[in-house]
Amino acid sequence: MHRRERSPSLSWPAHSLLGGVKRIAFWLAIALPAGYAPLLASGLDGRTSALLGALVVCNLVCLLVGHDYSP
Repeated sequence: MHRRERSPSLSWPAHSLLGGVKRIAFWLAIALPAGYAPLLASGLDGRTSALLGALVVCNLVCLLVGHDYSP
């Protein structure tokens, strides 16, 4: 694995905040799919389909943001 060098343009608090956001996004990307099965099992009416769609979009965003986090 490679380590990313700290960006000289980011201050310490901004870099620390960015690391925290990536960490949360990484773990949410792992945990969010657990919500798929209950939604699918309850049937896909209008509300559950919208909720499932929002969950998938949220999961994709978390995957993009947290993809380079290394636990």
